[in-house]
Amino acid sequence: MISPSDKSYQHTKNIKLGVSKLETPFLEMVLWLRERYKNPNIINVLYEWVEITNCPRLEIVYEFRQDLNCFKDELGNTLASVEKEILDKFKSLVKNYQEQKIDLNDLFVCFSGFDWVAKWEAYGEYLKSQSHKKFLKDINSPKIWKVYMCGFSVSILYKTEKIKAKSEQHKLLCCNLFSKYFKPFDQFNYYKESEFPIMFDSKTNFDKNWGSWFHYYREH
Repeated sequence: MISPSDKSYQHTKNIKLGVSKLETPFLEMVLWLRERYKNPNIINVLYEWVEITNCPRLEIVYEFRQDLNCFKDELGNTLASVEKEILDKFKSLVKNYQEQKIDLNDLFVCFSGFDWVAKWEAYGEYLKSQSHKKFLKDINSPKIWKVYMCGFSVSILYKTEKIKAKSEQHKLLCCNLFSKYFKPFDQFNYYKESEFPIMFDSKTNFDKNWGSWFHYYREH
């Protein structure tokens, strides 16, 4: 899964919300993975035909993206030994449930993290909401040159470095208001306040060191 619109994300989200349940043999596969790799945060296993590669894929979904590193080599590729073990187990489970037509030819394994996509969805929903407009209205001040949104972040740029340095109370207000308006969209409580995508800068620094939003966000 790489975006909130992906079927694998929507399916996993429904499992997290209790709307859907894992079915055989995927429930058994999740339970085995949790025990085998000593991690309770494996929350879904999905089988899907991938058109672009013209072969099936077995997707292992962890709740937290940071857990994926234990299955990768220094180049970021899935360890061959891990993939073989997982495929062997899945194939053995499928044999016990002949009523399900699952093509195992050229099946490969991939891993994904649910929390990263959920954060993306929360931020996207927030930006489309009236809450974001209220946030911009409530933080409005003559001190501010521009509030710029890009990707997952909110940049609040004061007119000068001096104004920025003397605006600690206003910065605190911005953080508190962002928490107030954004947090309801963080459905799974994945964002911690220290991770809120809000940055403070100044027009002086922007003009001196960047000059364009492209260069600014490439380095931030």
